[in-house]
Amino acid sequence: MNRRANPFRHDRTVGHNLVPTISLTSLQVGLQNKRVAQHSIGTDKWLDRLGRTLWDNQYGELGNLTWKGSRPCFAIQERGKSLQELQSVVRNNPDQMNEYLSKLPGREHRALLKMLQQDHSDVYFLTVICTVKRADEAALSSFKREARKLERVIRNRFDNAFCIMFPEADLVRAGDITASLLPVPQWKDEFQSNQQVFKLHYHGIFCAKGLDRKRVEQLIQTTPTGRRSKSYSGSNQVRALPIDYVETEDGKKPDVFGVAGYANKCHYRPTCKQRPFEGYPIWAKLMDQIGNTPSLTIIVGTNGKYR
Repeated sequence: MNRRANPFRHDRTVGHNLVPTISLTSLQVGLQNKRVAQHSIGTDKWLDRLGRTLWDNQYGELGNLTWKGSRPCFAIQERGKSLQELQSVVRNNPDQMNEYLSKLPGREHRALLKMLQQDHSDVYFLTVICTVKRADEAALSSFKREARKLERVIRNRFDNAFCIMFPEADLVRAGDITASLLPVPQWKDEFQSNQQVFKLHYHGIFCAKGLDRKRVEQLIQTTPTGRRSKSYSGSNQVRALPIDYVETEDGKKPDVFGVAGYANKCHYRPTCKQRPFEGYPIWAKLMDQIGNTPSLTIIVGTNGKYR
């Protein structure tokens, strides 16, 4: 086949050194994708088929995955479900609320309880795009560096900020990301248009008394001297929305727990509908690593009384 005629030649099913234990021909890989693609994206049958294919391929690097039935189970996903269940109806029952919160690490437990005490007018749903990296095994190391950098910026730029930020990684094609998303548009020169990459970012809840959402965004996007940040001044790279702005699928206004649950969503979106298994193994590996790396969760302002 003419390589120039293959629009997906840069897509990679697996990352560096992440290969099936069993030997697969290109025909077998094609059949695997076809079996998954025959189901509608996101349905139970689609997810079950993805999971069974992952299991059948016997990836040695994924031997420690936790499974529920025919699907891998990620800690970040379970945390999101628990938080979603902590909607306002549950919150009105202190005993039940504490039972759910006790499942979370202590720092997250304290941060969410503290956030509940804040005036909603000072609370924002904050999203920060950190970077775009190759879909390979180096992604976790990149995420750790980005977590430390973003935490430093929040601590240095806000005198009295209080936040809890959760990590997320989307698997996308480099060509589907706008170059201006990051401060230096030339970042796209590193990738082919159809190459799969991880968009590493944070969702979370941010509270800063007396600051409107535009000011919150501006402080992250600029340096203390007022110059554009080399890390976060891209177009729509930082977004702060009033917490009441975000609605659930049933149209209800969420509370702190609902927004935190949304921030922990763990949804796989194939970069190619005809080849949905492309990238799933390396995505599953990173999701498992994220869920088992508590230091990736950024928590600022939990020590002492919030003023």
